[in-house]
Amino acid sequence: MLFFTLLCGLAAAVLRGFQLANSFDPQTSLIAPGDPATAALMALSALFAAAAAVYAFVRGRKKEHTVKRAVKPLGKVWLTAQMLALSVLFSASAVDLYRGFTEARVSSVCLGVLGLFAFAALLMAALSVNRLSFTSATGFWMTVPVFWSCLMLIMEFWGHAGNPVRNAYVYGMLATVLCTLALYTVAGFFFNRVKTGRVLLYALPGIYFAVLTLGGGLLGQMLGEPVFVLSLSSLLRFAFITLHLSASVCAVLYGGYTPPEKA
Repeated sequence: MLFFTLLCGLAAAVLRGFQLANSFDPQTSLIAPGDPATAALMALSALFAAAAAVYAFVRGRKKEHTVKRAVKPLGKVWLTAQMLALSVLFSASAVDLYRGFTEARVSSVCLGVLGLFAFAALLMAALSVNRLSFTSATGFWMTVPVFWSCLMLIMEFWGHAGNPVRNAYVYGMLATVLCTLALYTVAGFFFNRVKTGRVLLYALPGIYFAVLTLGGGLLGQMLGEPVFVLSLSSLLRFAFITLHLSASVCAVLYGGYTPPEKA
């Protein structure tokens, strides 16, 4: 299902790229009625969301995925994916800090500092998962990125509060909301609250919308001069969401994030 999610996300990114490059009126920033790229993108997104919900419901009901058990993580591939995701998160936080100090933006400084804390917390948690050395501190580490994602969501709302064109930001907003919910649910695994179905319900669409936003933003800039352009830090954050949630989905399905049974 993860590969299907990535493929659908790439297809949606192509549509989004064409939409950003051609569908928005440069004068009004509005989309012409009946635009084919917009209609196809909305239809694909709705179909994928329905498919992901059904898949999460079916997998969440399976007994072997709803009991707490200690199993080996996915090995070096999983750890490498997490380290790559963390390097992207570190880069996004560094860009936020640079932008905050150079442009005197307190919000960017706060997001950058909290992003560095999230980076350190996820690094500690990833190493604990890889060693199967789960402690009460692991659960604490996993809650730190949730606060970072919440701040990112607040800044997304704040940044687009005065924008009447919902098509300019709605997909990125959905990716951020779903990332926050997925991080929160994954953190619950370390507090003996195993909700595999919920993780899949939030993470799979989160990956889809992150790939859509990231790939569409880059393709739109390649095809022309889009009306709406993502910043470098936003592109890096969506790349982190894609990588981290993909690793989380694999870990949830195959046991890498499942804590051991209580003695």
